[in-house]
Amino acid sequence: MEALYRFVEDSAAITIPVLTVSTFLGTAFLILAWTMFRLLPTSSAATKHWVLMIAIVCPAVFPVAKLVVPKTSALHTNWSWMNDALAVSNADLRNEQHLTAQNSAALDTQVNSSNSTSSTQTWHHGVVDQFAMGPIIQGVWLTGVFTALAYLLLGCASLTRTRRRSSVASDARLRRLLLSSCDRLGIGNPPTLLMSTERIVPMQWGLRSLYILLPESATTWNDDRIESVLAHELAHLGRRDCIQHFVAMIVRSFFWFNPLIWIACHHLRCECEKACDAHSIRNGCNAFDYAEALLFITGSIRGKRGLCVPASEMSAVESLLEQRVRLIIEHTDQPKPGLNLAVHSLVILFLVATGIVASINDSTDQATDRWPALSTAEAAIDTIGVNWTPGDPDAITRLGHVDHSAEGFRSIAGSGHVVKFRRDTDLERIVAIEIFASRYGNETPPQEDFHIYLLDGDHKVLAAFPFAYSEIDRGVSRWYTLPIRSTQVPEQFYVAVAFNPHRTKGVYIGFDESANTSNSYTGRPTSKWTQFGAGREWMIRAILAGEGQPKNPFN
Repeated sequence: MEALYRFVEDSAAITIPVLTVSTFLGTAFLILAWTMFRLLPTSSAATKHWVLMIAIVCPAVFPVAKLVVPKTSALHTNWSWMNDALAVSNADLRNEQHLTAQNSAALDTQVNSSNSTSSTQTWHHGVVDQFAMGPIIQGVWLTGVFTALAYLLLGCASLTRTRRRSSVASDARLRRLLLSSCDRLGIGNPPTLLMSTERIVPMQWGLRSLYILLPESATTWNDDRIESVLAHELAHLGRRDCIQHFVAMIVRSFFWFNPLIWIACHHLRCECEKACDAHSIRNGCNAFDYAEALLFITGSIRGKRGLCVPASEMSAVESLLEQRVRLIIEHTDQPKPGLNLAVHSLVILFLVATGIVASINDSTDQATDRWPALSTAEAAIDTIGVNWTPGDPDAITRLGHVDHSAEGFRSIAGSGHVVKFRRDTDLERIVAIEIFASRYGNETPPQEDFHIYLLDGDHKVLAAFPFAYSEIDRGVSRWYTLPIRSTQVPEQFYVAVAFNPHRTKGVYIGFDESANTSNSYTGRPTSKWTQFGAGREWMIRAILAGEGQPKNPFN
């Protein structure tokens, strides 16, 4: 169960920022599309349909582009604004053991003695009341996605049932008119013509196998009406509208919470029908016969609607009937090359913008460690800016299990970040702790401290050191060097960092997933610890100095 919960936490930390950016991109593209239609009102329905389709699909393209587009180091952003909404999205909500009164008092005494003027805050007794927003938001989103996809699958099942309960047309006149319409429109592979006693509206669908369905009463129609209906359905097949609408409905399922996607999908069907009307008239259909067929079909199914299926019907949008008839009679919906060129340029702009945003490095990508390895005192002076000149160049060294990058970030509620160290040097005094971290929550840091604990190999607390939250920058993930009072440590010792996080304040600690060791834990200094994870190490390091140093070089 714990492994499952951690998987949900980690997936939420990745999914929600990407979903948020995709939503903003999709909203921006749709608003730009509406603006373009206002500025270019005479553009054809086919052009508007294509632009709407691109604008709808662009949000779904972004997550894919995020994976395949090379990242650039010239651009950098972070999701600190997301931290406020998600709070501690990776919070650990496990029940913790209560500290005994003796251990709690010992910790309070050590913290207060190390800095009597600071506003110290020790470990909480019991479980910290933490509200993990990330998994909850992801759960609500997935519920909507599954509901929308289930509705779409029901529509697909309805089409399958209709195909199985329909018969292939045997009427010679209908087959002859279908072949002549295909020849006139340049369609070399005629679709299968089905007749149905259940469906009363003509429709078409199919990915590889294409179908046109007519009601059984079509055998009594005159040739002009049949030719008009077949021309409209063949125009849908030629434009592959069924595939486009199916893709649009899938995108709508994943972005069900965005009302603009629903509005865009409605207008997509409207422009699709008008584009097929114009295509049929341009390819030889008589405008008056076509308008009569449209009025007849629409009147016969008024008020009778079923599931929303991934197929195109001749009378899909009844509210546009008057506008469609006017465009058919006046024959004004014609392609305009000049306007289409401008529209295509805007579509290219959509794709370029998606690629640029996807290429930006952010906190969901691998963070870069700014600090090189510390091997000598001179390196310490260069990288940390310590004004100290020791006599022995090997009088300072760093212990750590991580490389120079963090693959992820976590905040542990009701617990802490613990790392086990074993010194392989004669240097036995720890003088500083390094953490790869970033603060989240309110813009103003809280007026309180977090704490660093040093423990021996038996988990006995050796020392505790308070640090103000203002030491850590909000939203900036980097290495921080925290000097402590020079403290002697045994050959094996532990470093524990406790932030007491809440929704409005806390610190993310980076972790390295490329490590081959398991020296990292979660837990309180005086309670049972839990292994952080195989191959995962907290981005925490210890700096040791020689016994003979007169003072802490990092102070």
